[in-house]
Amino acid sequence: MYVIVVGAGATGYHIASVLAKTGQEVVVIEQSEELVDYVSHQLDVGVILGNGVNPNILKQVEVNRADLLVATTASDEANMVICSMAHELGAQKTVARVRNSEYYSGYLTVGNSDSPHATRKVERPIRMGISNFVNPEEETAKQIEYSLSGLYASHAQELANGRVQVREFKVESEAAVLNKPLNLVKEMSTKPFAIALLVQSKEIIIPTGEEIINQGDHVYIVAIKENMEKLGALFNHLKNPTKRVTILGGGIIGYHVAEALDKRGVQIKLIEKDKARSEEINAKLRRVEVLHSLGTDRNFLIEEGIPSSDAFIATTGDESLNILVGLLAKSLGASRNIVVVDKPEYVPLAESVGIDVALSPLIIAGNKVTSIALHGNVVSMAMLENEQAQATEFVVNNTSIISGKSKGSIKLPKGSTIAAIIHGSKISISPADDETIKERDHVIVVSLCSIFPQIEKLFKKNNAN
Repeated sequence: MYVIVVGAGATGYHIASVLAKTGQEVVVIEQSEELVDYVSHQLDVGVILGNGVNPNILKQVEVNRADLLVATTASDEANMVICSMAHELGAQKTVARVRNSEYYSGYLTVGNSDSPHATRKVERPIRMGISNFVNPEEETAKQIEYSLSGLYASHAQELANGRVQVREFKVESEAAVLNKPLNLVKEMSTKPFAIALLVQSKEIIIPTGEEIINQGDHVYIVAIKENMEKLGALFNHLKNPTKRVTILGGGIIGYHVAEALDKRGVQIKLIEKDKARSEEINAKLRRVEVLHSLGTDRNFLIEEGIPSSDAFIATTGDESLNILVGLLAKSLGASRNIVVVDKPEYVPLAESVGIDVALSPLIIAGNKVTSIALHGNVVSMAMLENEQAQATEFVVNNTSIISGKSKGSIKLPKGSTIAAIIHGSKISISPADDETIKERDHVIVVSLCSIFPQIEKLFKKNNAN
C-alpha cells in the first residue's frame, strides 16, 4: 500500500512508524525543517518539506495513487480540509485525526459487511471525502473500559466484532501454570484458548507448545470473551469486579471513561484540579461524584476511599504525575491501577515499576489507523507487545490461497500461528490441524509484525484459480 501521512508531530510520527513496520510504502509531509530532518533519520519512509493544505504539495507526492492519506496536524480543521482535497485529487481513503467530537458526531460510516455478525449501521454520504475520523483520546478511553471489563488488571483488545478477546497476563507467583509446558497448560481448562504469544526475558516467542512458563512471563491468550474470566485464573489472581473507580483528571479521556463506566452502573469519583472544568463535568454527569482537587495528597486520597477502590485511573496531561499517583494509589490498597502516558516508550517502563496497565494515545491511534490502512481481507487488528507483534482478523474469499485447505496443510511463516477460526456463529479457538478453512470464514492469525506481508499473501487471490 501507498500511504501519505500529513504532519510529523507525535501522532503522525508514530503512525508512520507503525505503518512502515508492516511493510507499507509511506511518505510524510511536514512543514517543520527540524521534524523533517528527524523523521528522515529515524524512519525508513519518504519525507517532503511542505504544507499539506497546499494542493500542489499533495500532487507532488502523487496523492492520486495513494491508498490512504492520514492527516494528523495540530489543527482539526486543517486535517478535515486536507482529507477533503486528497479525496478530490484521487486518494482512495482518508483519515482525519480530530479531537473535537462535534465535528464528526453527525457522520456515520458503514460496518464491515463481510461479517454476518457485524453491527449494521445507517449509511450517510461523507460529503467532505473523509473516510474515517480518529480521536486518540476517545480511543484511549475505550481501551481503558476494555481493560476494566474483566476481573484482571491487564491489557485487553477485542476482535470478531467483540466476540473474541486477546488479553495479556503476567504470570504471578503460585499461578497454576507455573513451571509447566504450554502443551500441558492447554489441558488445564475445559474452556478452549490459545496461548498465542509468550514473552520471556523480553524475548517474544510465538510458542510451539514445548516452552515452560516461568514466573514473570507475559502471555497473550486468545479466547471467547465470555470465557476469559475463568481462563485468567490460571495465570493471575482474581480481582474484585469493577464497582468503585476513582479517576484522576477530567480531560477528554477522563470524562469519556467516567461517562462509559457510569452507564455500566459503576460508582465513580472523578478528581479534577480546574474548578470550572469540575463544575462542567458535574453538570453533565449527575451520578459521578466530582472532586475539585489536585489529587496528589496522600491523606486526601485515603479520605476519599482509594484503599477500597476497585480501580484507580490517572488520565491527566502529565504522564509523570499519572505514574507517581498511580503507584501511590496502588500502595494505599487500590485493587488495580491504569495510567495514561504520552510517550510509547514509557509504557513498558511504567509497567515494570508497578503500574498494571499503561496506555499511550499515540500507540492506540497508530493501531487504529493501521487497522484502517490494512483493508482488503483485514477485518480487525490488535497490536501486541509494544507493537512488535499483532493479532489480525482476516476474512477468507473464494480466491484466497488458503480457501478450502485444512489448517495443518497451510505453511505458515515462522513466527506466526492461527489462533482462531470463526465459521459464522461458531468460534473455533486453537483449531485442530484437520479443520478446513472455508470461504467467508474469519481467521485470527497472531504473528510478528515483521512477517505480516507474508501472512497477508495467504488471504489474497490465488493466481492458480
